[in-house]
Amino acid sequence: MKPTISINLFSVSVCVAIALADPSAAVAGSIHAWGINGYGQVSNKPIEVGFVDIAAGAHHSLAIDGVDGSIEGWGKNNDGRCDAPLPNADFIDIAAGHAFSLALRSSGFIEAFGADDWGQVANKPTGNGFQAVAAGGGHGLALTSDGSIDAWGQDDYGQVSGAPAGSGFLDVAGGGYHSLALTSDGSIVAWGRDTDLVGSWAGQVSSVPGGTGFDAISGGGFHGLALKDGAIYSWGSNDYGQVSGTPVGNNFIAITAAYRTSLALRDDGLIFAWGEDASGLVTNAPLDSGYYAIAASHMHALALIPEPATLSLLLFGGLLALKRRR
Repeated sequence: MKPTISINLFSVSVCVAIALADPSAAVAGSIHAWGINGYGQVSNKPIEVGFVDIAAGAHHSLAIDGVDGSIEGWGKNNDGRCDAPLPNADFIDIAAGHAFSLALRSSGFIEAFGADDWGQVANKPTGNGFQAVAAGGGHGLALTSDGSIDAWGQDDYGQVSGAPAGSGFLDVAGGGYHSLALTSDGSIVAWGRDTDLVGSWAGQVSSVPGGTGFDAISGGGFHGLALKDGAIYSWGSNDYGQVSGTPVGNNFIAITAAYRTSLALRDDGLIFAWGEDASGLVTNAPLDSGYYAIAASHMHALALIPEPATLSLLLFGGLLALKRRR
């Protein structure tokens, strides 16, 4: 199983989405959204409360309802990327790629829906027993019950075929054209494209930080983020300061990498954002604290804030274990 992050009060991890084995046991909250809104991926967010997990694609958004594990999707939907397969219930994990979506049922069965340009939908793994899903731009990743990695979809840079063999991996994350994984000792493995959009070396694969003990990873368009002992590590393309602008400190609990932007969540629930500010992805980030989960993609971001009754418990000092994610 993936490691957990404990917070006492988002993207608990940047991408840290919160999908627990039992969605009804997770902290339920309402959704805050900001950034580009060309397809309603921000303004059409649900107004209800009770969501326990969030994911952001290029032009669409997803959330899991904590009551029945159903998925609500909004934003661009010409290819069905917002429409979870029936029965729409009992989901425990979600991931959003550029134009497709992945969802994990409590049985460990993976559902895929949306655009299928590279087989990211049709070629998803079959069977039960998977424990987590992640999505890159056009490829999918999953962890099996023994911690081995399954990858499928777009593979023009080896982001699928380069997946490491073996078992015991703790987490997976997809970038635009690259992939990341955490080994059993918390070291980072990366494979796929190592250059930026114009073909210059960026190092999102070859420059991953060394050492062990990392407990969260997230892949952006051409850069990566990781957490270790509450500190943020960043590497790769830095054309908009998505790497050099990384905040210092050892009290961060979640990270999420967007296309050319980075976000992080501090242990008081305050969101930090740096890098490209297209459509206010940086400057329009919430200024208040208390958030416990974040997710981001191309140019928009999502965050969860607890319902009032839950928030009072968290502020009283209760600990919440949240699952990390891309």
